[in-house]
Amino acid sequence: MKLALSFYQTQFNYIQPIIVSNHQLSSNIALHVLIKNLDTNQEMGFLELTALQGFHNYSIENWKYYLQFFFNSATLNFEDIDFNKKFFNVVQCDLFCKGELLFIVESILLKVLSFHNYVFYTQKVIKTNSLFSGYNYFDINVDVIKIKIRPINIVNAEMFDFLKIQLTKKSNLKIRFDGNRTFSLMELCDLFNNFIKIIGADFIKNIEYIEEPFINFNDIFLFKNYHPIPIAIDESIIPLAYKMKSFQNDFPMIKSLIIKPSLLGISPSYDIITKAKALKLNCVISSSYETTSALNAHLFLCQRISENYHGLDTLKFLPPPFDKLQENFCLEN
Repeated sequence: MKLALSFYQTQFNYIQPIIVSNHQLSSNIALHVLIKNLDTNQEMGFLELTALQGFHNYSIENWKYYLQFFFNSATLNFEDIDFNKKFFNVVQCDLFCKGELLFIVESILLKVLSFHNYVFYTQKVIKTNSLFSGYNYFDINVDVIKIKIRPINIVNAEMFDFLKIQLTKKSNLKIRFDGNRTFSLMELCDLFNNFIKIIGADFIKNIEYIEEPFINFNDIFLFKNYHPIPIAIDESIIPLAYKMKSFQNDFPMIKSLIIKPSLLGISPSYDIITKAKALKLNCVISSSYETTSALNAHLFLCQRISENYHGLDTLKFLPPPFDKLQENFCLEN
């Protein structure tokens, strides 16, 4: 099978500004990709892609050019589908393709496979954590929250008060912190010393993990001497993925892997989940402000680890029609 792609672009404003790589973004451009079977001229779906400046390596113009070039030469064969393999083993191609380029190519392939009933979405309710940052603390009633922290939060009374109130209301609330590689060892220690001083030492048991907090990755080995809090990795998952067999010995403090399919590709994400499950490592699928059509790849992966709460609470920042889930899914906090 050969595919024909057509494209158009629209500009949109986020519901409220988002923070990407420590920069504020208020608007963006969506690349709409229409997918047809070239042999029959049958429409098979569409995809809306958004690039985040400072986060992705390429622009949507680069993506458009690459998709045209790739699918002009690609022939699809559904005889031996394998989601652990590059392009799901549907396309045989030696062309350079990894990371975000692999994600957009495989997202189109996933649309086609879904259209032809090679992919089934059986888990309709996906559990998610709720995302909070410095400008949107408010009263909540959820099971798991994710809070972005920065060194400036060491003296952020608003965040301390927010957590203290929520833990009073829900003593078993699970908390995920995201440090985004901004802390020195002592800055993070100071922050959690303040947490304990203001909220109480029992607060530590509510923390599921801190997501890659340190500027110097090796500080994770020292931090455990100060606070017994598990670490999660996201940015470092690519160089560390090949060491997964020795994770328990080499990185005992790492308990969770935060998987961003839009930076890895769908098949590498699928493969990491396969290996992590065998090692009993926790996996969390994390979105990067994708539209609902691009988020289908994340939902596909979430079905493999449906017992977890995933990081997909970003649709609330997107305007219609990008914020409505397809496939009759429901995200539940």
